Amino acid sequence: MKKLLLCLLLAAVAAWYFFGRTQVGEAEVRDFYQRQFEASNKGDVSQLCGMLASDFQGVNITHVGPRQLREVNDRDETCDSLEQFYDQLKKLHAMAGDQLELDGDYTINGVEMADDGKSATVKLRSVARLGRMRITSRSTDTVVRQHGRLVVRRSDSRSWME
Repeated sequence: MKKLLLCLLLAAVAAWYFFGRTQVGEAEVRDFYQRQFEASNKGDVSQLCGMLASDFQGVNITHVGPRQLREVNDRDETCDSLEQFYDQLKKLHAMAGDQLELDGDYTINGVEMADDGKSATVKLRSVARLGRMRITSRSTDTVVRQHGRLVVRRSDSRSWME
């Protein structure tokens, strides 16, 4: 009897390990974006890069006046860009002080769970302000679980600089 209970317990743990930890929940996705926002405010590039899947692909179209710039980046390119951005921000802040504080917010406009529960499509709107400059972005992200943790696998975004 003890062997049967032990086998059932092991089977339940194995089922959770192989199937349950691949599931993505909406509350978990919302918490993930809150942590991402906090890491962004701190300029924590290491944490931000850790939130991207190893096979991440980002497509961003940036509108500056009448011009458009389209970029396609993988994980390494995105992490390099983040590193450069926060390095430049530190330099600007050192020169201008409190006049160039980075400020922003985000809104999750929708979380759609895949039928199999293994991914979520997240629609976001964010606004970043740096001095007089304002950048508004809308993105659609695909969030999955990789090695037991949530990560963004793909992000398609449009940004407008004002």
